[in-house]
Amino acid sequence: MENALVYENEPFSVWLDDDFNRFCLWCAELKTISDIQFYSGCHVFIKNNGIWQKITKRKINYTNLVAIINQISRDETAEAMLVSGKFIDFNYVINAENREKEYIFRCNATACRDYMGGRAGASLIMRIIQEIPPSLEDLDVEPALMKTCHPPKGLVLITGTMGNGKSTLMAAILRHILQNEPRYISTFEDPIEFNLLKVPNPVGIVTQSEIHRHIESFKDAPVTSSRRAVDVLYIGESRDVNTLMGVLNSADMGMAVYTTVHSDSVPETIQRICNVFPFAERDNVASSIVNTIQLIVQQRLVPKVGGGRIAIREYLIFTDEHKKILRQNSYINYFQLIQKMVEEDGVSLERAARIKLDQGMISEQTYKLLKLGNYDVR
Repeated sequence: MENALVYENEPFSVWLDDDFNRFCLWCAELKTISDIQFYSGCHVFIKNNGIWQKITKRKINYTNLVAIINQISRDETAEAMLVSGKFIDFNYVINAENREKEYIFRCNATACRDYMGGRAGASLIMRIIQEIPPSLEDLDVEPALMKTCHPPKGLVLITGTMGNGKSTLMAAILRHILQNEPRYISTFEDPIEFNLLKVPNPVGIVTQSEIHRHIESFKDAPVTSSRRAVDVLYIGESRDVNTLMGVLNSADMGMAVYTTVHSDSVPETIQRICNVFPFAERDNVASSIVNTIQLIVQQRLVPKVGGGRIAIREYLIFTDEHKKILRQNSYINYFQLIQKMVEEDGVSLERAARIKLDQGMISEQTYKLLKLGNYDVR
């Protein structure tokens, strides 16, 4: 298999603490691995360059996996929580052997049917997070986006499906602001991924709060931000009415507000947000979004020629003329209207893919799939 890896130090039977940490460090330091999955009764799998593959010869049993979850979550009640039907979200930090660097793993433990057929089973998914976010240059962000992704006020939406680098792109934007503008950034995440406090040579200031640990819920974040003279607000994810309303209210108050939304394209994003709200409120919500929206970016990670993955970004910078057109129409028509705006004034997915194809960075097959609207390229 292309991109196949072999882990040579797999334990013969039971995964002890040292075995587990050594394996996690090996995965993190390779840089191409984004996720690790431990599933009771099954081999260990990794996601390498966007492709899931088996990495161990032997399977891990339920008792061993629960012991690992108890240890790394630092919660002796973890098994009881899983059995009762509750999932567990937490971060796990491992120091590199030289102690000069630490790696953060965003973890989710969930009960499930054991892979060998038993009713009692567990799954542990670990997303590898580099401690300090990359720069916009590291991510090869387009010059037009670099100039417009940090407006003085208004709403910036980063969209895409799960596992396509939305959080990484957002963290790079926040790093850029922190290193170049004397502004106060406040983030609310579940859990905290990148450590913005360790960004080198900051010009501004930043506070990071974790949901359920530092603050009760996402819906409380805009309220506390308005009382702390925040210039830039980042809400990790907006998908429910209360959080979205708080995001819009914060943007109305003059903050620069950043959040991520699950959507498959720039044209569908606003309409999808509106549809979260009760029907009677959707026109008002659409009006609030149009009044504050500055930029929508939709990102898709696709296979790169020669290995790895590369970001294809569709985006639209909203001008006063765009907003005027939208105000004159119902949100029901936004998809078609914004699709035309993207084609004429922004960068469509097909155009972004064509640029990468011409540069020899993606294959003809990947380009054709994106052109056809297949947003699930792997």
